[in-house]
Amino acid sequence: MADEATRIWQTIVELHQAVKEFSLEADEMGLGYKTFLQPAQEQKHTLEHIIRAKADELSGGKKAYTIKSLEKALGHSYRAFFDSADFISITLRDKILDTLAPYPLDIIAIACPDYFKTIKPRLRQLDKRIAKHRQAKDAAKPTGIASVVKEYQQTLTELGAIYDQIMSCVPDLEAEKLRRRKTFIWGLAIKIIIGIAVGVIVIGLGVYLFGSKP
Repeated sequence: MADEATRIWQTIVELHQAVKEFSLEADEMGLGYKTFLQPAQEQKHTLEHIIRAKADELSGGKKAYTIKSLEKALGHSYRAFFDSADFISITLRDKILDTLAPYPLDIIAIACPDYFKTIKPRLRQLDKRIAKHRQAKDAAKPTGIASVVKEYQQTLTELGAIYDQIMSCVPDLEAEKLRRRKTFIWGLAIKIIIGIAVGVIVIGLGVYLFGSKP
C-alpha cells in the first residue's frame, strides 16, 4: 500500500510541475494576460484531496481511503494539465494561422521557403498527434498518465518551435509585401503618366492638325 501511495505521489509531483509551467504559459497567451481559471480550479480540488489523504494518514485511518484520495487528487491534476495543454495547442495553431493570413501564398513561399516543404506537412502531423493525445486523456490508466503527459509536452515543445520559426519569417513577409506594394504603385503611376502623356499628345496633334486651319 505504501508503495502504491509513493507511486501516486511521484506522479502528482511530476504533473504539478507540468501544470505549473503550462498554466503560466496559458496565462500569457490568454486575452489581456488574465489568469486561465480552469487549471486553477482543478488544482484547488487537487489540494483538497491531498489534504484529505494526509489527514487520514496522520490520524492512522484506513490506508485504502488515503490511496483513494490521492487517486482523486491525481485525476484533478491530470485534468488541470490537459486544460492547459489543450489551450496552448489550440492557441498556438490559431496564432500560426493568424500570422500567415494577411499574406498571399506566393509571398509565403518566397519569404518563408520552408513553410510548404516541411512546416505545413509537420503541422498536419502534429494535428493528428494532438488528437491522439486528447483521446488518450480519457483512456489512460493511472500507470500510464506520466507517459501521456510526457508525449504531449514533447508535442507542444515542437509546436512552439514551429510558431517561433513562423514568427521569424514575419520581417521577410512584410518586406516582400511592401516591395510588391511599391512595385504595384510605381507600375500604376507609370501607367497613369503614360496615359496622361498619350492624352496630351493626342490633344496636341488634334489642335495642330485641325485647330490651325482657317
